Amino acid sequence: MTAGPGATTDRPEARRGGASSPAPRLAAVSLGALLVTPVRAAAAGAILAGSVAEGLSGSAALIAVLLGAMLFVVAGASARRRVRFRDLPPPPVEARYSTWWQSGLRAALPSTVIVSLLGAAALGFSPETAAVCAGLLAGMAILGLGVAVPLVREERRTRRRLYVDWSILQPRRFAGRQP
Repeated sequence: MTAGPGATTDRPEARRGGASSPAPRLAAVSLGALLVTPVRAAAAGAILAGSVAEGLSGSAALIAVLLGAMLFVVAGASARRRVRFRDLPPPPVEARYSTWWQSGLRAALPSTVIVSLLGAAALGFSPETAAVCAGLLAGMAILGLGVAVPLVREERRTRRRLYVDWSILQPRRFAGRQP
């Protein structure tokens, strides 16, 4: 007797998503945050310089950048919770670990890339909007550094590393020994 479409089974591979489901690719969160922080700061500086070159006054640029940075830092800081390594599952045995540059790329997706592109595009029609985007990027850099430094200290203390998979919509987090 065969099971119909949508039927469940007790086979372990069916519960895990099928025998052919790929092993998750994991990126180191602290490494990614440390790598993307200077990229965010540089993009913020470049977009801000472009805004001023497009005619935005220095005081208006400063106000726009401060507004964007404050918005991001306040929103980001209020949404952050302390990560407890003991509450996270260990990485799956079959997990594949990202290289250092892949961890940096994962940290830049999608937020840094999208805000950078929006800021660059805004230079063509609204230097004020571009400056706010620069402020958002500066806020990302500040918050990223503010998260990365304590995270690195916690990783060293516990001798475990925080990993995230490559899912952008609902990333899963794991804490495990460094490979």
